[in-house]
Amino acid sequence: MARNEKGSTFELPFINHYDEEKTAGSAVSKKFITLNQVNVNVTGSKDKLLIIRDVSHIIFLEQIMETKHQMSIFTDNLMKQIQGYAEFTSSNLQKLDKYVDHNGKPLAEESYDEINKMLYRIKDFE
Repeated sequence: MARNEKGSTFELPFINHYDEEKTAGSAVSKKFITLNQVNVNVTGSKDKLLIIRDVSHIIFLEQIMETKHQMSIFTDNLMKQIQGYAEFTSSNLQKLDKYVDHNGKPLAEESYDEINKMLYRIKDFE
């Protein structure tokens, strides 16, 4: 906000009467405004004009972008954990391959192929 506005940003409680009529409780939300002072020329004399601007949409967009960033970090960490578990499982399946008889080979190979597919999907995600 500081980059876009020189004035101070204030948070105000806002009662939405339309929502209040629909529900029994009071619907209080937040509004954000900025107060700026501008020098103007009015009939040959200099005066100061106070400008009040609703910047709630900008604040809400910043909050959404911050949430999106946090979710991206969470998703990346989750994918790294899944990749670690999949690599561990893949290596264990390879080690167990010599102990599997001919009846279990197709199932073991299918399981190994599925783990490899998941690892390739994770690499595509990155």
